[in-house]
Amino acid sequence: MKNYYKILNIEFDATEDTIRSTYKALSKIYHPDLYKGDKKHAEAKMKEINEAYACLKDPIKRQKHDEELKGNDFNFQDSDKTYSDHFDEDLNEYGSRIKDDWDFASQYHPEIIREFNSLELVDKKVAFNFRVYVIENKAFSNAKQIANMFLNIFLEKYFGTDNELKEYAKAAIIFKKKKIAKEINKSIKILGNGSSKKILTKMIEKYGDLRDEDENESERRNESDRRFGSFLHEFGNKKYLRYYANRSGSFEIIEVYDCPEVIEKTLEKTLLGRKFDTLKDLEEAVIRVTGIY
Repeated sequence: MKNYYKILNIEFDATEDTIRSTYKALSKIYHPDLYKGDKKHAEAKMKEINEAYACLKDPIKRQKHDEELKGNDFNFQDSDKTYSDHFDEDLNEYGSRIKDDWDFASQYHPEIIREFNSLELVDKKVAFNFRVYVIENKAFSNAKQIANMFLNIFLEKYFGTDNELKEYAKAAIIFKKKKIAKEINKSIKILGNGSSKKILTKMIEKYGDLRDEDENESERRNESDRRFGSFLHEFGNKKYLRYYANRSGSFEIIEVYDCPEVIEKTLEKTLLGRKFDTLKDLEEAVIRVTGIY
C-alpha cells in the first residue's frame, strides 16, 4: 500500500504545519505548468501529492492510514531508519521558485542563510525541510529554533537519543566520514539506545574523537566571522555579496543580490560557487570582473 508520509517526504509524527508547508513546497516544484521536465511525470507526482495531502491533513483519515500501515507492517516506522544521504534533486527546484522571497527575507533575517548552510552540511533534505517550513509559515524570527528542531529529528531518527552520540555522528557526516555514520546507525538499530555509551566508546577507540575536530572547526569559522563579517562589498548602504568560509579554509561566494542587474549577472556567471584560498583573493577577483572598488 502507499505510504503517504514518504510521498510527502515527511516524518510519521509530522505536525499539521509541516504537512501543510511541505505540500505547498512540493506543489511549487511539481505543478505541471512550472515543472521543467517531463510533464506526464509532474502530473503523476502531483496526483500522488494531492492524494497524500488530502489524507494526512484530515485527522480521521490520517489515523485510519496509520492503522493500515501498522497492519501491513508492524515495524513500518522503523523500516526507513537506515541512514542514507540520498537526496531527490527535484527538490532543488524549490530554491528557484522562492528565490526572490528568500533573498528579501535574508535582508531582515540574515540568520536564515547561516542556519540553512549549517544544515546543508549535515543533510540536504533537512536543509530543504527547514527552508520550506520557514518560508511557507513565515517563521523567520524563529529560524534557529526551527533549524535545531529539524536537525534533532534527523539525528534521533538515525543515531538515537544520546546527545553525545548524536554530536559524534553529526561530526562524522560534516567531515564526510559517512562510513562511520552508517556504522553508528547500524549499531543503534541492532543494539538500541541503551547501548549508546558503549557505541560511542567503540567509535572513539576505532576512529578517535571527531567532536574535537568539529569544535576546532567551529572556533575557526567563528573567528572568520568576527574578522570578516557576513558581507564583502556595498553600493552605498546596500550590501550585495555574501561569502561563506568553507571547512578547508577557503572562501566561496554563495549569494548575489540587491545590486544592478548587469553586476549581478556578471558575478553569478563568473564567480558564483568558485573557491578562493583567501578573502583577499576573492575581493581581487570581484574587482577584476566588475571594476568595483
